[in-house]
Amino acid sequence: MAYDYKEAIKQDIRDYLNGNEEIDSDTDFRELENRLNDELYCDDSITGNGSRSYTFNRETAKEYVNENTDLLKDLCDKGLITKDQLSDWFTGNEWFIGSDWKAIDVSIRCMLLPECLHEVLEEKREELEETESLDDDNALGKD
Repeated sequence: MAYDYKEAIKQDIRDYLNGNEEIDSDTDFRELENRLNDELYCDDSITGNGSRSYTFNRETAKEYVNENTDLLKDLCDKGLITKDQLSDWFTGNEWFIGSDWKAIDVSIRCMLLPECLHEVLEEKREELEETESLDDDNALGKD
């Protein structure tokens, strides 16, 4: 089964939130998302951008990237690599990527961070609303 960048990033974000953030009914999710997007962008446990490596292993990074070549096109579409670099990679000229798989892995994680963060915070918001709704029902004696 191919490595799932989005699911891995979302789980890393969940783990980070559970250990570092108190989310309750007073939480301003927009402010939290903006702040965390900046903070987590350089967090090695989320993107690897602080040290320029998430995996700390070239072969693991290579495996993840090779299992997700569709994300390389997304990197290109977003201007994070050029179309010439992408084309060279697909035709076997690995001059730009051959020695730095970890950097491409980190770039993919940085690209996906905003989307994954938004999804995880939406999950948290929905969980919070569901919990508050259940608390309200219990306070009113409803089951």
